[in-house]
Amino acid sequence: MANLFVGIAEGAYDAARHYTLKQAQPWPAAGVARSAEDPYVLHRYGELWLLLRPAQLAADAAALQLQQALDRDEALTSGERGAAAVAVAEAKVLAHRASVEVSSQLFELTGARSTSARFGLDRFWRNARVHTLHDPVDYKLRDIGRDRPEGRAPEATAYS
Repeated sequence: MANLFVGIAEGAYDAARHYTLKQAQPWPAAGVARSAEDPYVLHRYGELWLLLRPAQLAADAAALQLQQALDRDEALTSGERGAAAVAVAEAKVLAHRASVEVSSQLFELTGARSTSARFGLDRFWRNARVHTLHDPVDYKLRDIGRDRPEGRAPEATAYS
């Protein structure tokens, strides 16, 4: 699921970037010829990138740790299983946040005209919200919170 969320965030970011470069009109007070030159637009892209990039890195690291755990098969210890579950939880929370925020804030970058159904940019937010509701991040945050101060591994469930 973390990779699905990262993919939604990447798609939203790329679609917004493309729209900004090809369609968006600069805000009149910006004093620039193109929206892509507006310092506030650039600032916002930087902010969104700093939501997206850690999610990408965490998802990659979690996938590697999960594969290592799977490769251990019957030799996998409960501690190793717990560490993999926490890595996946971290990736999922970061990816959840990135997908929801990037897909929501893209409209602040692209402007009112971009909300038209003909562009379909709303699909990113809808997909993010639908999929992120299936496994509430509050439980992932609880698992991470238990692990950090107490070293308590998440309970083994279909969701951990």
